[in-house]
Amino acid sequence: MSCMLDDRAQIGMLIKQISFQLRTLADQDLKASDLTWSQAHLLRHLVRNGGSMSQKEIEKEMEITHPTVVGLVKRLEAKGFVESSTSKEDHRVKIVCVTNKSLQHETFMHERFHEKERMMTQGMSDEEIQRLVEFLHVIHNNLEINKEG
Repeated sequence: MSCMLDDRAQIGMLIKQISFQLRTLADQDLKASDLTWSQAHLLRHLVRNGGSMSQKEIEKEMEITHPTVVGLVKRLEAKGFVESSTSKEDHRVKIVCVTNKSLQHETFMHERFHEKERMMTQGMSDEEIQRLVEFLHVIHNNLEINKEG
């Protein structure tokens, strides 16, 4: 039984280490495009959502704070990857849209993300990958439930 406690004590640490390693590798790959992992991740969310989202939608979908979104958008705007404007319906809402420059980098970013996913799951069967994804969803949902309560 004590072995189970030791294994559980490693879960958070391993997730943190994996996250750090993934971000470091991605940052190295994306440096040639003048992007960071966080910036590329935001661009992927925008593209998946039709090329534009409000800052509030970005906060919610990416689970990041308003100041973080503002900083990411500001840096991406300065690099020409996004443009932002106020909503015509509600001037309090800021809309972020991808530019042609973002779309030109989308294939490269997509390939880098998939390459990292293949690297992480190397040596795993399709069934093991499916179970891993299911377990990660359980962990994420458990944390979401406890975040709200």
